[in-house]
Amino acid sequence: MSVPNPNENPNPNEQPQNPPANTVTPPSKEEKPKVVFTPDVQEEINRLMGIARQEGRDAADKAAKDAAAAADEKRKQDEAVARGEFDKVRADLESDRDGLKGERDRLKADNDDLRAVLMPTMDAQWTAIPDEIKAFYDGGDDDLIAKSKFITKSKPMIDKLTAQQNEKNEALRKVPTTPRPNGNGQGDDAEARKAQASLYRSF
Repeated sequence: MSVPNPNENPNPNEQPQNPPANTVTPPSKEEKPKVVFTPDVQEEINRLMGIARQEGRDAADKAAKDAAAAADEKRKQDEAVARGEFDKVRADLESDRDGLKGERDRLKADNDDLRAVLMPTMDAQWTAIPDEIKAFYDGGDDDLIAKSKFITKSKPMIDKLTAQQNEKNEALRKVPTTPRPNGNGQGDDAEARKAQASLYRSF
């Protein structure tokens, strides 16, 4: 008769129970062994990690400063370009202004010369205009253009009044002198009155 093995499960269909206390359980695949460093090694590791972190911060600070410096340099270049374009525009405007100023001075000089030439003629024409016509003029006394336009517009009326005035002057020149006796005392007053009546009808 065989002796049963105490470690053998007499019932193969039954799940095995917890192993005995003296049985060693191998570590599972999920569990990793924990590495423990000595104090000296851990201190050195901490020192190296601090240096690495500081170098990372220094590199980040340097990169930020370099980017800011590049942006500032770009801004200065853009401002220089804009300033150069502004200076060019300003120079062009100043050149145009100087050219217009010279043209203005030339036109003013020409106008002064023209006025010096035309003023005597205008004064003579203006003096010859009847006062009845001058009363309608509302321009300036020294405005040659306004006076010239007024004379041109008023010429038909000026010619008419001038002709009437010339007729009056001619009639006045024909007025006989004070009647004097012709020696026989007859007809002197009648002839004078007739001549005067003819003169008055012409006005």
